[in-house]
Amino acid sequence: MDVLVLTEGSRSIGFGHLTRCLALAQGIEKYINKCEYKKHSQPENKVNIEFLINGDNLARKVLKNQKFRVKIKDWVKEYRDLEGKLKKIDLVIIDSYLATKIIYDFIYKKLHTQTIQQTTNRPIDSFVHKLICIDDYNRIKLPPSVIINGTIYGDKSNYPLYSSPDKHIYLLGEEYVILRKELWRVPRKYIKKKLKDVLITFGGGGYTNFTKKLLIFLAKNYPGLTYHVVTTYEKINFYKLLPNVHINQYRNLSPTEMFNLMAKCDIAISGGGQTLYELARVGVPAIGICFTEYQKKTLKGFHKEGFLENIEWYSGDKILNRINRAVRSLISQEVRRRKNIIGRNLVDGKGVERILINLAKIKYEKNKLDSISFRVVTKQDCRDLWLWRNNSDVRKWSFEGEEIEYESHKKWFEKKFKDKKMRIYIVQNSKGEKIGQIRFEEKTNMLTHVNINLNPKFIGKGFGSKIIKIATKSFMKERSNVKNIIAEIVAGNVISRKAFQKAGYVYSHNIQRKNKQITIYRSNL
Repeated sequence: MDVLVLTEGSRSIGFGHLTRCLALAQGIEKYINKCEYKKHSQPENKVNIEFLINGDNLARKVLKNQKFRVKIKDWVKEYRDLEGKLKKIDLVIIDSYLATKIIYDFIYKKLHTQTIQQTTNRPIDSFVHKLICIDDYNRIKLPPSVIINGTIYGDKSNYPLYSSPDKHIYLLGEEYVILRKELWRVPRKYIKKKLKDVLITFGGGGYTNFTKKLLIFLAKNYPGLTYHVVTTYEKINFYKLLPNVHINQYRNLSPTEMFNLMAKCDIAISGGGQTLYELARVGVPAIGICFTEYQKKTLKGFHKEGFLENIEWYSGDKILNRINRAVRSLISQEVRRRKNIIGRNLVDGKGVERILINLAKIKYEKNKLDSISFRVVTKQDCRDLWLWRNNSDVRKWSFEGEEIEYESHKKWFEKKFKDKKMRIYIVQNSKGEKIGQIRFEEKTNMLTHVNINLNPKFIGKGFGSKIIKIATKSFMKERSNVKNIIAEIVAGNVISRKAFQKAGYVYSHNIQRKNKQITIYRSNL
């Protein structure tokens, strides 16, 4: 199997594109060579991967110690030179902000993209398309292909507006974020009581002057901290600038070395690129600074989820004061612990695996949803509701957090049971087993709140979104006066958020309650 990667990376634009392509290439190599998702290994399944990089020789250092073929070439300007190579290629991966629609269409045409049924029995037959496009902004109309937007805002993009969406495969949202293999499995980070180590990393782009300015400011305001500065490949000596400040400077870090450094640091001050997803994965609370227009959405997305302190643009007189306020907010161990949990829930490191499973024609038995039915709650259900409400995962994302005493729950249940504005349904399967409960509470004639709790036995089996969708439609049909149903979700509760999104709920706004950020989703059914 021959794979061609077309991407870019240089001192001036950074190496986020290249890093993503490397991670996906490593996953494909593992999938084919190791037959990770197949029962039997076949010697002929050997994969050959070649990188064509529009950039400078520093890009080679990102791929050092890799077995892939690497060539620095301006393939954007010289894309017609690819014609002969494309005839021999099984799979093309493109990750670029520079490639035009003309280039994408040219590559698609030369590949003669086919479905699995139309191809031969080579390893590539596991893939639905021969063209994979890694995209962040839906900037151009792409040809039929696999479109991966693993950003925190990817699932909110308007890709279905394409004229032929049926010919595209969309893998959207942070669950498909592409991280290098060192971050696929990460141990839980210990959150220290005191703030001590600060990571400063802005990727490629040469923001040396701003880094100097920032270090001088931080050293003046937080002289007791240790600063770990990653300067990519610039040979800058910050020790002479601030000889009495604890500064550790790093260049040419390997992926493992970068991961170890992240794990060591208590907070990070970072640009708004790919590094933010890595910090979220490790669970390092971050302060995000916008260096390019492309980073705006990423910063806003992480900020909305409660993981990131968003500073916005790095220029301007007030930026240092905003950074100062952000650092002060992260001194609290509890705040850092909360952001650690949010980050790890947002980015779980399984993006490459999910991509490969979706791309590959793999015969595996999916968890089929059992048939479900709804009934009105009875007093005999009181104890079950109490147990479900006290599940550790539920309490972690509740507004109060503390475990509920049974007597307190009984009083709450009796009150809600009699309340005519409250409707509680018990969800059962065909065997009569209780899957969970969903309740609707009418606040006004026009507004209703929805809440769901599952029996821990059935958590993670895909019931949540199905229950929400069916119950919401049924309730709105029953109560024709109800025009708006909302769900209140603690920021960082990714599982609940995705369940409601899948059920047809859309983001509305954020509110603050008891020092917690609450995200409001409303029914769009």
